[in-house]
Amino acid sequence: MTWDELKATFASRIASTYEATIGRLSAAIQATPTAFEARVTAFFALLAECKANLDRIQARLPNPPRTQADAANVARYTEMKALYDALVLGISQNAVQVPQVGIAPAVVIVVGSVGLSVAGVAWAVAAWEYAASLRDQTGFMAQELDARVQASQRGTQLQPTTATPPSAPAPGGGAVGDDDKKGGAWVWLLGIGAAAAAAALIVPKLGKG
Repeated sequence: MTWDELKATFASRIASTYEATIGRLSAAIQATPTAFEARVTAFFALLAECKANLDRIQARLPNPPRTQADAANVARYTEMKALYDALVLGISQNAVQVPQVGIAPAVVIVVGSVGLSVAGVAWAVAAWEYAASLRDQTGFMAQELDARVQASQRGTQLQPTTATPPSAPAPGGGAVGDDDKKGGAWVWLLGIGAAAAAAALIVPKLGKG
């Protein structure tokens, strides 16, 4: 899946995917929330990897852009950051920082210090494949930029590429992968506000849980 395909699929399908997920899993999440902990933990881990890749990309981009290729890379980074912000916004709208004493009644899963409602868990499930794809796409772009910087230092030049990382999955289901084993990457989420850049993409109004 190319970046353009991932972006278009997210914008056109995430709302319906989320609605279908919460409709299908709401009762199960309330009844046995522990069954969803691995997928939620994996979602946080994927978001953390996306953020690390985006930071790496940003550090490699010239400011201001010097060429058309630079401008295209900046535009692509901006779109990827907007998709990342949308994924974060979808989870943060239904996440609370859990106090040391007591837990909010709406919280069904706690990951680190973050408590999620049913709606938050449903978002993590529905958006997991998108986060996995974004992780792959941002990682691929970061590696490509690193290679170009190294080539420039050697006085060589790489050919333009539009290749897609072969590991990027097509959103729409799939089994829990190795990412579920990583876990724990949730600290950066604490204290965030609404991501303004997410307005560039479609994010459903959550809050059913």
